[in-house]
Amino acid sequence: MPLKQALKHLNKGFQSFFKSGFGYPKFKSKHHYQSASYMSNGFKWDADKQSLLLAKMKQPLKIKWSRYFTGKPSSLTVSKTKSGKYFVSILVKEAIKQLPIINKTVGVDVGKASP
Repeated sequence: MPLKQALKHLNKGFQSFFKSGFGYPKFKSKHHYQSASYMSNGFKWDADKQSLLLAKMKQPLKIKWSRYFTGKPSSLTVSKTKSGKYFVSILVKEAIKQLPIINKTVGVDVGKASP
């Protein structure tokens, strides 16, 4: 799955180069920044156990969660820092509550002085 995502990023870079005049895609060494992206079909999320199983792994990851979420995860990125720590960033689809409509006027002070 991560290789497929890397090819999508490369394809997007070349399409931007040919269509809109952006610069030629630059080579990035594998030692520069290490990360892998997974779409929803590349991982399994168990909300009851709060466990994460990536593609081609047999056991779930041991994760220390910084915060819990309630929505459905749509993609995630696993990244490794220079110190050797791994971090998982999860993109979650969640229903947005519609706010009630009010008929009051609201003013916003942005802190700019008028001329």
